[in-house]
Amino acid sequence: MEAIWYKSELADEIIKNNDIFNQTQSIIADVVSGKLDITVLVENMAGVLTSKEVEDRERGMRFFTKILKEIPADYLTEMQIKFISKFYVDRLKDNHRVIPAVLEGYLSVIDMKHYNVQSSGEYLTALFREVACQSQVRQDRYNIYLTIQKLFGKNVEYMKTLGPDFVYGFISSMDGERDPRNLLFLFNFLPNFLSNIPLGHLVEEMFEVISCYYPIDFHPSPDDPAAVSRNDLAAVLCPCLCAIPEFAEHCLVLLIEKLDSNLRVAKIDSLMLLAASCKTFKYESYGPFLKALWSSLQRELTHKTDDELKLAAHEALSALVSKLSTKAETDQSFENFIKGILISMQSAIAESSTVIQFMEAVKILLTAANASNQSCVLIIKAMIPAILAYYEFKPLVKLQISCLDVLGDMYELADHWGVLDEMEKEVNEIPQLCLTAVSERVKDYQVSGFKTLIRVKNVLHIDLVLPFVEILIYNIQHSQDSEILSVCVETVHAIARKYPELIMTLVVKGSVIWKT
Repeated sequence: MEAIWYKSELADEIIKNNDIFNQTQSIIADVVSGKLDITVLVENMAGVLTSKEVEDRERGMRFFTKILKEIPADYLTEMQIKFISKFYVDRLKDNHRVIPAVLEGYLSVIDMKHYNVQSSGEYLTALFREVACQSQVRQDRYNIYLTIQKLFGKNVEYMKTLGPDFVYGFISSMDGERDPRNLLFLFNFLPNFLSNIPLGHLVEEMFEVISCYYPIDFHPSPDDPAAVSRNDLAAVLCPCLCAIPEFAEHCLVLLIEKLDSNLRVAKIDSLMLLAASCKTFKYESYGPFLKALWSSLQRELTHKTDDELKLAAHEALSALVSKLSTKAETDQSFENFIKGILISMQSAIAESSTVIQFMEAVKILLTAANASNQSCVLIIKAMIPAILAYYEFKPLVKLQISCLDVLGDMYELADHWGVLDEMEKEVNEIPQLCLTAVSERVKDYQVSGFKTLIRVKNVLHIDLVLPFVEILIYNIQHSQDSEILSVCVETVHAIARKYPELIMTLVVKGSVIWKT
C-alpha cells in the first residue's frame, strides 16, 4: 500500500492527524532513496499550505520545516534548494502565525551544502518588507538575527552588494530589541558586520540604534538559570560603539557626556570605551575633543577612593597618548596635549605635601610617558629636573625618598623606550642626587640612594665613584644594620660591573674584604 505522502491526501492528514509529525523520518528516507521528489512532496501538501484556515497553513509550514531540519544537509541539489527558497520567500507574506515556521525553516535551508547565497537577496527583501521583527517573540527575532549572521558568514562580498536597503532593514529589525540574550548575540556580531558592510548615509541611524543601550542599565532576573549579566552586555557593546572610524564624532561626544555624569558605571564604561576607540578611530578624530577629554580624565585619575575607576582612567590615558603619538612628528596636537598634562601634574607635584599626593601625580605622568617613546622623551626630559628641584625644596624625608624612587622609575622607562641618549644631560644628574642622599647618616636616605644608584649605574660618571666607595667602605666597616650591609654589597657589585679595574684598585687600597 502506497504511503500517504505520495498522495494529495497528505494535506488532509497533516491537518487532522498529529501522528503524521512522527513519520517525517520515513518520508525523508523515501526522499533520500529517490522514491519521492521533494517538489512532489510540496505539491502533495498544497491543500494544507493554501488552506483558508490560518491554523492549517501554520501546521503545514511546521511540518515541512521539520522535514528540512531532519533531512541530510548535503542531499538536496542547488535547483531543489532554489525552489524551496522561493517557496519560503512567498510564505513570508502569510499570516503572522505562519511566520515562525518560515523563519526556522529558512535557517535549515541556509545550512544546506548546495545553498547558493545569492538566493538570499530576495528572501531578505521580503523579510524586511513583510515581517516586523520587534513584533515577533524572542525566539523568532533571534532566528532573524541568526539568518543574517549565517548569510554574512557565507559570502560577505555578496552581502555588500545588497546596498543600503539591506543595511536599513537590519537597523530596523534590531531597533528596540530588549531581550538580553538577543542583545548579547547582536553585540557580538555587530563589530564584524560594521567593519565589512558600508553604511553609507546610514551611519548616524546605525549609531543611534546601538548607542541607545549605552551605558547598559540592566539587572538579570534572579530566577534565570542562564542569566546574562550587565557586565557581559557592557563588554560586547563597547566594541560596537567604536567599531568603525565613521562612528568617531558620535562616540566621543557620547563618552564625554557620560564621563561627566554622576553615574559610576557610566564613567567606567566610558573610560573603557575611550581606550577601545583608540584601536579603530583615526588620529584626527580626537583633536576637537582633547581639552574636554583631559579635563574628564584628570578628574577620574585623581579620584580619592575608587581604585577601579582610577585604573580604568590610567588605561584610557595610556591608549589615548599612544594613539596621538602616531602623528607626533607632523601634528602639534600631540605635543600640546602632553604639555597640558605636564603643566597640570607639575602644579600638583609642587602643591603636594604628602607622599600620596605626590605619587598620584607622578603615576599619571608615568602612565603617559610609558604610552610611547615620543611621550617618554617629552615627559621625562621635563620631569627629571622638576623632581630634582622638588627634592631640594621638600625637607620631609618620605617625600625626598619618593623622589629618589621616582627618578629610578623614570630612568628605567627611558631605557625601556631606548631614548636615554635624548635626555643624557638630565639622567646624568641622578647619580649626584644619589650621592647627596647616601651622604646623610640616615638609614632611609642611604638605602634609597644606593638602590636608585644601582638602577642608574650606567650613567654613573667616574668622578663620582670614589665618593661612593668611601661611603660604602665606611658602612661595611662600621654598620651593624643587615639591610644597609646588603645594599652596600649590591652597590659595589653594580659599580664593579661598570668600572671593574677602578673598584679593584679602591678595594685593595681600602684593605676591604668583600663578602658576597
